[in-house]
Amino acid sequence: MWNEAEAFISVCYEELNKSNEEKAARLHEIKKEIESEGIYTHTLEELAHGAKMAWRNSNRCIGRLFWSTLQVHDCRHVKTEDEVKEALFHHIEYATNGGKIKPSITIFPQRKTDRRKSSFIIISSSVMQAMKRNTASSATRHLLN
Repeated sequence: MWNEAEAFISVCYEELNKSNEEKAARLHEIKKEIESEGIYTHTLEELAHGAKMAWRNSNRCIGRLFWSTLQVHDCRHVKTEDEVKEALFHHIEYATNGGKIKPSITIFPQRKTDRRKSSFIIISSSVMQAMKRNTASSATRHLLN
């Protein structure tokens, strides 16, 4: 994840004419967040520019010529079905614009997983299999006792 984040921030901040100091500070924040949470959260500016970059770089999309006009609606704060429904209706109303389409994207919260829990399950599964084959080391056998 870190390598992808670093690559994205490097391109994004260059395109946004951010200073090297701003980029370094942001990368430091991201690294700390990944280490503590297993993920990181884009700023609104990163989110908007990243969506525009994705559309611009989508070679098969004929509408990509309008990438720079993309309006990004940040709905990462929504939590309930009613809030999602309201955001979707707002998106449709805004984007259809009475027949004069506006390039728009509404972004909802990402699904968060506990990567540490997942990797522990994988490790535990590996240890269990090794113990069944009686190949687990003495250092890992105590985990299952």
